[in-house]
Amino acid sequence: MAVSPQGKIFIFNFMERKILVLNQEGKAINSFRLDIDGIKSSGDETLTVLGDKDSKLFHVYDVEGNPIRSYGEHFEIPRKLAEYDYPTVVYPQQFTVSESGRIYVCNPHSYEISVYRNGELEKKIKGDNVVFWPVSIKNGREVTFTFVSVFESRERIYSFISGHGEAPPQLDVFENGQQIKSLDVIGHIRAIDSKGRLYAIVEEPFLQVVRYVVK
Repeated sequence: MAVSPQGKIFIFNFMERKILVLNQEGKAINSFRLDIDGIKSSGDETLTVLGDKDSKLFHVYDVEGNPIRSYGEHFEIPRKLAEYDYPTVVYPQQFTVSESGRIYVCNPHSYEISVYRNGELEKKIKGDNVVFWPVSIKNGREVTFTFVSVFESRERIYSFISGHGEAPPQLDVFENGQQIKSLDVIGHIRAIDSKGRLYAIVEEPFLQVVRYVVK
């Protein structure tokens, strides 16, 4: 789901590959089909989607489903994975749009965060964490990769790494492009508010929301 500043609601039906557009009262105003993997609000009344089209990462559409522009180069694929045509090998499975309009996406093959603004690559930020697990394929079909979500708060950037195997999830803290700390966290961090507080979903021992303050 994604919500525009004026309250338009975009719902992505993954199974039908369909976008449903609602107004702020919840009335359906349009729908269209897209072969994509994720959606976010662009910070205006358009929609930014992640998908493999025209060898670009990001694609911007209006509420009628008309393409506006595409940008962002695919990440270089390691030679050992070049023969596979899996989406998780070609591009990441998620991205983040901040209130400033910046888009953050992590290279699925190395811990490097690309930052886009106004459709242009602004910078890259390198991280270091043993929990990060590059895409790997076993027995020709078993795909393993790490989910990375990036959140912006003034001069700080927080990178949440979902963890791998028995390793706990991690939150890496960056200031001015430099990694300054790695913290163990519980749950899956999903959002950040205007004060820089992070919100995580925790499923055990019962479903709850945990709010983190990083000092």
